[in-house]
Amino acid sequence: MASTYFQEMGSPEDPESVRHTLAGADHSCRREYPAAIAELEQALAIDSTNISALIWLASAYGQYTSTLPDAQEAIRRAEALSDRATRFERLMTRSQRGWLFRDWEMAYRANLEGMALYPGRFAYMAGWSAMRTNRPAAALEHLESFDTTAACWRNWEPYWEVKGLSLHLLGRHEEELAVARSIQQRLLPGRVPDFPGFDLAAINLASAQ
Repeated sequence: MASTYFQEMGSPEDPESVRHTLAGADHSCRREYPAAIAELEQALAIDSTNISALIWLASAYGQYTSTLPDAQEAIRRAEALSDRATRFERLMTRSQRGWLFRDWEMAYRANLEGMALYPGRFAYMAGWSAMRTNRPAAALEHLESFDTTAACWRNWEPYWEVKGLSLHLLGRHEEELAVARSIQQRLLPGRVPDFPGFDLAAINLASAQ
């Protein structure tokens, strides 16, 4: 996942900063945000101009209301480096600013532009921001173009939550239930745990209503 991400991001020169950025990005993909923050802060301690780390750090901090000011500060720092940013990084920064400062239209416009320039890379964020701007049909269209098989996004629960909500608002309730079943099945372990001295069996009946 992280190596393909750096195809569009301006990879920093310091290899240690790169290593910590990639580790932070991978933690973020698994929603391990405290670990992501620790890695990304380390990346920036090595190279304070690492725009990729700033964008990922803003995203990780932005998951918590208590650290929203830290997320906003990370985006301000990224914006201050815009003269050396790639086009992809500038779009990501605009998208993140819209999210973190609750300017949903800004986020949506940035994500639409990103989808046009980098197919597949902004689809989830476009779907999410479309929902925030009361565009459930557009949200569903964007989300259905999103590659959920990619390593970072294979079990990305927010994708399914936003897709389920868009289907609900559009009155497509059978499809909404199918999404709910998919979420339930993704949360279950692949096999029953082994406990010495016990025989265990289980069955899951997914959502039917």
